Amino acid sequence: MLDRTAIAVLPRATFLAWCKATDDENNLAEDVYHGMRADPALFLVPPFDDDAAPRENLAPYWEELFESTLKCWSTDESQWPSPRSLDLFLEWCDVQVFSIVEDLVE
Repeated sequence: MLDRTAIAVLPRATFLAWCKATDDENNLAEDVYHGMRADPALFLVPPFDDDAAPRENLAPYWEELFESTLKCWSTDESQWPSPRSLDLFLEWCDVQVFSIVEDLVE
């Protein structure tokens, strides 16, 4: 077992609305959104404190998680929402936390 916590980030409808509002001339926003929800990015971080509130555990990582998610649609940071915050991240993304992470490769 790895001494890590895995975080899955899945975009919400607000993320999709932003995608459509920025640059969706090829009508790819729906496909990207559904693809990101079906096969979400996983991020490994140090183990979460079981006694801490979920927001406290996310606090050190939310910015990098949010930026990574935004980059899936646009690398143009001028199109990103500003200012960004943990609250906005949680409005735009669902977060799933997995405390048991196994590495089957030796």
